[in-house]
Amino acid sequence: MRGVDLNSEFVAMANAHAPTSECDLREVGSRFPAGAFDGIWASASLVHLDVVDAVDVLGQFAGLLGPGGRIYVCLSATGRTGWLDEPDGRRWYTVWDPDEFAAAVARAGFTIDGVDRGPYVEVWATRGG
Repeated sequence: MRGVDLNSEFVAMANAHAPTSECDLREVGSRFPAGAFDGIWASASLVHLDVVDAVDVLGQFAGLLGPGGRIYVCLSATGRTGWLDEPDGRRWYTVWDPDEFAAAVARAGFTIDGVDRGPYVEVWATRGG
């Protein structure tokens, strides 16, 4: 098990439970060897990336998984895309249409196993190969 997060405070907290590295997801493909993982869990991770970057990271995820590797990815399907001022800072959010997001996951090299639609779109998929 290996965790990554961009927020150094979250990395420090997570390291109490599993090895975790500070990492920008846009660079995750260069941080680990190809095929290094059997599964990737990306819950609300891609929501802070624009569409172009999110699609690129999905492709990096595919490269990090071996054939038959599984992915779970979840992000917001409600609200609006743009900057949001929050009590602890300003963050970017990208809201996806569930079908468009599932199609992006498929184009990245995955077979879609399931899609749950709601306030968050959740996609389970398997890397082909």
